[in-house]
This record gives sequence, C-alpha cells and structure tokens, in this order.
Amino acid sequence: MTTPRLNIIHLPNDPKFPHREERETSFIKQIQEQGITDYKVWDGIYEKHDPKKGICMSHKRIIQDAKDNNLPCCLIMEDDAVFSAPGAFDYFISQIPEDYDLFMGLIYVGTVKDYRVMNGFSGGVTLYVVHERFYDFVLDLPDSCHIDREMGLNCFDKLYLVCNPEVVFQKGGFSDNTRTKQYYDTYLEGKPMFGR
Repeated sequence: MTTPRLNIIHLPNDPKFPHREERETSFIKQIQEQGITDYKVWDGIYEKHDPKKGICMSHKRIIQDAKDNNLPCCLIMEDDAVFSAPGAFDYFISQIPEDYDLFMGLIYVGTVKDYRVMNGFSGGVTLYVVHERFYDFVLDLPDSCHIDREMGLNCFDKLYLVCNPEVVFQKGGFSDNTRTKQYYDTYLEGKPMFGR
C-alpha cells in the first residue's frame, strides 16, 4: 500500500489564542521526528457558538476532498496529536488492514476485541484513516455532531479497528472544543502504546 498523504487540521494562529501557536510547534516537531514528508495542513473551521460543529466540518472538508479526488483512503491527524515513540507513524501505516471502515491510531474510551471497537469510542479522530467506501457515511453525519462520538454509535454494524499497540495520544492543554484545559493522561493508564 502506498502511504497516503497526512492531512493535519490546525486552527489558524491567533494572538488571542496562544495555545494554537504551541500546537503548530508541536505538530511540526511530530512530523519531523516521524520523518513525514507528504502532508498538508488544513485551516480548521472555528464555530464560536458551536465548536464541535467546526471540528466536524473540518474533518468532513478533508474527506470531501479525498472523495472528489477518488482517493482510496483519507488519513487525518488533529494538531494536538503526539506520537508515542520514534517509528510510530510508520508502524501505524504498516498496520492499515485491507478491510476496514475506520482505522484509528488511538481510542481513549471503548471496548476493543481483536483490534475491533465493539462499542462507542472517544479520541478516535486524533489520527485515523477513512476507507473510501466510508466517505459518504461520514459526509452524511450532521454538521453539528460530535464526530467521533456520532461515528461510535455505529460500532455494531461498521468495521472500526484500532492499531495495537496504539501509536498516538493527545497533547494536553487548552481545548477549543470545551474552552477549558484538558488532560488525557489518565486514559492512557494500562494501554499498550507503541515504543513504551
């Protein structure tokens, strides 16, 4: 399989939101450390009165572009993603299965059996690949939904797989979604993480 281009969602830097510049520095460091050369940074969409809508629309815009260009899959990463160790990105790419709807580098919450997510999940859109057969499903989701939780409602009839060991986690700090500081370390306790 040819490595798909990595699409990174990043809200534009703004002096009122200094954490965005920190996130830019962080994702640039991640792509350099992982040796990623084929990537595109997309300006995230910010919806002041409904942040989750902006997040959903940011993801859907990239997937629509992949569909319009007849790409076999679409690889997306949010700008707060941190790889667990050197080589984690290559390992993730090497584990993309032939049969899947979503293949995720991480989930924080959710039951996994033989790599398959069996119930709802969160954190799955930190780093993930969408198969072309699943584009329309994602594009048909309501714009104002919480995208990973909405997709998680369909675990029973969709093929959602998670990399084992998981390869990425979210950098803690200010969240544009909740407008509070968020830290995720407790969700990583006991998780198999690549290189750790």
